[in-house]
Amino acid sequence: EEFPCTAEKFFVELLGDNSKFIHEYRKARKDTNLK
Repeated sequence: EEFPCTAEKFFVELLGDNSKFIHEYRKARKDTNLK
């Protein structure tokens, strides 16, 4: 029961803390896709 909780927290932190990273990645991919 503690495993899923940790996984959720990890995802939340990754998406929250590294939100900029994901945004840049998506932007770069979008740029490549929609050149």
